[in-house]
Amino acid sequence: MGIAAPEDTTLRRALKLRHLVMLSVGGTIASGFLLASGGAIKLAGPAVVIVYIVAGLVSIGVMACLAELSVHGKTASGFAKFAEETMGPLMGFLTGSNYWLAWVAGPAGEAIAVGTFAVALAPFSSIPIWVISLVVIVGDLAINFIGVLLMGNYEFVLSTIKIIGMIFFCIFCFAAVFGVGQPAIGAANLTGHGGFFALGATGMFTSFLLVFYAYTGIELVSVSAEESVHPERDVPRALMLTAALVSALFIVSALALVSAENWQKLGVSSSPLIDTLNTLHLPVVANILTVAIIVASISGIDAGIYTGSRMLFALSRDHYLPARFAPLYPFTPIACIVLVATAMIAPIFQNQPGLFGINAGALPVVGGGLWMAIWIIYYFAYGKNLRLRGAAERSQR
Repeated sequence: MGIAAPEDTTLRRALKLRHLVMLSVGGTIASGFLLASGGAIKLAGPAVVIVYIVAGLVSIGVMACLAELSVHGKTASGFAKFAEETMGPLMGFLTGSNYWLAWVAGPAGEAIAVGTFAVALAPFSSIPIWVISLVVIVGDLAINFIGVLLMGNYEFVLSTIKIIGMIFFCIFCFAAVFGVGQPAIGAANLTGHGGFFALGATGMFTSFLLVFYAYTGIELVSVSAEESVHPERDVPRALMLTAALVSALFIVSALALVSAENWQKLGVSSSPLIDTLNTLHLPVVANILTVAIIVASISGIDAGIYTGSRMLFALSRDHYLPARFAPLYPFTPIACIVLVATAMIAPIFQNQPGLFGINAGALPVVGGGLWMAIWIIYYFAYGKNLRLRGAAERSQR
């Protein structure tokens, strides 16, 4: 941020465009949609599809702003760097530290979600949830220790699996709606049970917080700029590609959900996607999708360890936090990774089953504040550029 980094605290450039996109997808598509979408549907009814469309358009707009800013910034500080440059060191520190905290709390909830989903499968039914959660975090910790390229390839595979899982979920749902191989459901679930706007504008408005929660995470691409092979080209592209891909998946999947299942039966006690497949009498497909959802949460934890450790590293390197977190061994911020993973593990031993609910309520507020900060930063940066351009034009007269 404010102080130049020495050469021995420079991260390795190894991530290509595909890694950046899938890393961001990994941090975004997780329990925020795969579990919390049931709560959003409960609040808004079938009209939640419109809310997902609106949130998708907002995310694309915010990422367009961040993409333009990212052309000029190439550090692990991400948009915290832009906050410092436009509004001063204090705002840079507050933006970076809040973003770090968000990426510690969110994946902790994902770890508990992994254990909760895993015990529903026969091979893991007798294993305590906290043991499964701990093993997953330690495994992702080891991947991040080895190096950023391995982590990028690992995230690419996991994110590909969950994208394929969501696509097949939509295929099975729409097959049931249009009567492929079975009696057609038709539009009964969209027009019945109170109609498409069953809970009105109020329901749509109250569901926005949970819907927005699903979209948070796209912006993490900016944190990976320092480890991108071609940051000026790939980071803006990755931001826009991820926003478009995630928006399309969420909107189509939400439409598939409310079309194939009675929205009144959906909630957050279990994954609405799994409940829908069970309603369609597809238990084998439901079990396969359960594995994909577990993979999605593991991917979210890995993305959280990566993003949290890089932001902590940047804050330390720029002397906002103790310098002991800044050294690399080699090219990897080992101390930062350990601290982030430890902070994720702590809530697991407290055995808090309501942690996901707490995250679903608190993290959208944090994420919304950070996205609002991106708008403000862009506004200030745009105004600053206009002033500099005007001064340059006047000097040439």
